Amino acid sequence: MKLLATLCALIVIALPIQAQTTVSGTINQDSTWTLAASPYIVTGNLTIAATKILKVDSGVVVLFADNTGLIVYGTVNARHALFTSRKDTIGGTPAKGNWNQIQIGDGSNPSTGTFDTCVVRYGGSTTFPSDAANIFAYSGTLTMRACDISFSKNSGIMMGGGSGPQTVTLTGCSIFSCDWPIRYRYTAYLFLNGVNTLTGNAHNAIYVNQDELWGPMTLPKTAVPYVFSSNFTVRQWGSVLQVSSGNTLKFPSWAALNIEGTLVAEALPGEEILFTSATDDNAGGDTNGDATATTPSSGWGGVIFQNTSVDYEHGKPHDRQLQLQQ
Repeated sequence: MKLLATLCALIVIALPIQAQTTVSGTINQDSTWTLAASPYIVTGNLTIAATKILKVDSGVVVLFADNTGLIVYGTVNARHALFTSRKDTIGGTPAKGNWNQIQIGDGSNPSTGTFDTCVVRYGGSTTFPSDAANIFAYSGTLTMRACDISFSKNSGIMMGGGSGPQTVTLTGCSIFSCDWPIRYRYTAYLFLNGVNTLTGNAHNAIYVNQDELWGPMTLPKTAVPYVFSSNFTVRQWGSVLQVSSGNTLKFPSWAALNIEGTLVAEALPGEEILFTSATDDNAGGDTNGDATATTPSSGWGGVIFQNTSVDYEHGKPHDRQLQLQQ
């Protein structure tokens, strides 16, 4: 993070002596944004057309005007670049939510975003709470290595919502000063490699803001809890929720984890998998953000196995109906 901060400081200091390029509309051909033409000022919503590639060179600064964003229907590749508010300059007053977000794909356009040692900050839309983030992996593949994602008015990264599962891979990234660091909007394949820091946010947890699962999904091991927004149902017909060893899952009052399909939750020796109430600050901290206003409660609905469910004991399927209330 210190290296990135130094890089960004050098970039901002250099801004007055560099050219600048204003961009908006649609990128209809493969393009490269160069340091010589930096900073790039996004004055209106910008779209990368399907099959087209935008390469952002090392050292480039991308400044978004208020309420603008980048929608990727093709591919964006960026390395050592800064994506931030137009107000994030010397003497400026940037704020969370100045600009909207970088969106990877949509319901009909699975797309690709690759960010290596980049900084993305001050996005997430002006409205709070809202369906927004600094980076929205809607459909396709998002890969980020050694990146800082920060100062979002809503989530740092939001995943899911397209025609198929989204793949998000984070390696050695830091997400801080956001509402939630990561948010599941719908089914996504999340991979966490190396040490990813997800603390320093309003809620130091991964928010699962969906109510059902169709198909397979794994909750990878992380140092912060998974907080579910409501009842969550793992449906039949091949739906599998796999919970990695060492994870904590939290549920609000009266909400339950309802298993119609398959739940795989096997803790390694010396570790545990904890299912508990959202008010249980003893498990992963104050993830509901109310300090001592609430205390651990037995009011959540537990794990409920339906007749159709399959749970695993010692790696083998075991059919049973079980309701666990806590």
